[in-house]
Amino acid sequence: MQVPLEDVQVRCGEMAKFQAIIEGNPQPVVGWFKGISLLLDSERIYQSNEGTSYSLILYNARAEDGGVYACMAKNAGGEVVCKAELVVQEDKKSQEAKKRSPRRKLHSFYEVKQEIGRGSFSILKRVIHKANRVACAAKFIPLRSRTREQAYRERDILVQLSHDRITQLLDQFETRKTLILILELCSNEDLLDRLYKKNKVTEAEPSNILMVHPDRDDIKICDFGFAQRINPSQPQHSTYGSPEFVPPEVLSRSPVSMASDVW
Repeated sequence: MQVPLEDVQVRCGEMAKFQAIIEGNPQPVVGWFKGISLLLDSERIYQSNEGTSYSLILYNARAEDGGVYACMAKNAGGEVVCKAELVVQEDKKSQEAKKRSPRRKLHSFYEVKQEIGRGSFSILKRVIHKANRVACAAKFIPLRSRTREQAYRERDILVQLSHDRITQLLDQFETRKTLILILELCSNEDLLDRLYKKNKVTEAEPSNILMVHPDRDDIKICDFGFAQRINPSQPQHSTYGSPEFVPPEVLSRSPVSMASDVW
C-alpha cells in the first residue's frame, strides 16, 4: 500500500470515507472488512476503485458503525492488510438515548467457550462468532484502577498494528468492569516449544510468539499488554520483562528503544 488508511472521525449522520492507494502487478483483489466481517455494497455502504485508489464510503454514519476497519489487497505475490478506526461522535440526544439503552454485548455476537490462557491481569477464552462460526480468542482485561490505563493502551496499539505476523484485533466490547478484545486465534504452542520438539533448543518458553496452527510453521506475535509507544524526542524507560529475555537497558534502568525488542 503506497498510502495506507487513516483514522476517520465524523458526527452522526455524516459521511465517512476510508481511502488507500494500492499498487500491484497483477492487479490485486481488494476487500473491505469491519472486524472479521466482509463488507458488501448496500444502501449505506459503497466501495469504489479508480486506478490505484480504493475507497470505502459509509453514508449517514451511526454510532454502531464505529470500530476497526481493514482493507485487504491480495494477488499472486501475496497479501497486505491495513487497518484504521472510525469514531462516530454522537449528539447530545444520541448520548442520552445510549445511556438509557444497553451496551453492545459480547454474548449477542459470540459464543463463549473454554478458557485457553491466563496473563498477569487478563483471562483468555475461546469464542465463536455466531454468524460466520469463526473461532477467535477473547481477552478479558479488568478495568480496575491499576489496569485500566494499560488495558486501553493495549487496545489502542492493536488498532494501529497491521502485519501478518501479529495477532489482529478483530472486535472489542466493554462493560462497566471489563474490556474485552477479540483477537485472531492461534494454537497454544509457542515458538520455542516447537523448536524443542524438533531438538533445536532447550531454553525456556517465551509465551508471546505463538504457532498459528499445530501442523504449520507460521508464527504470530501476541500479547501487547506491556507495550508502549516510542517517542524519539523523549527518553523512555521500561520496568517490564521476563528475566531470561529482558534487555540490558531495562536492567540498568537506561532508556529503551526499538532495538530493545530485538534483544
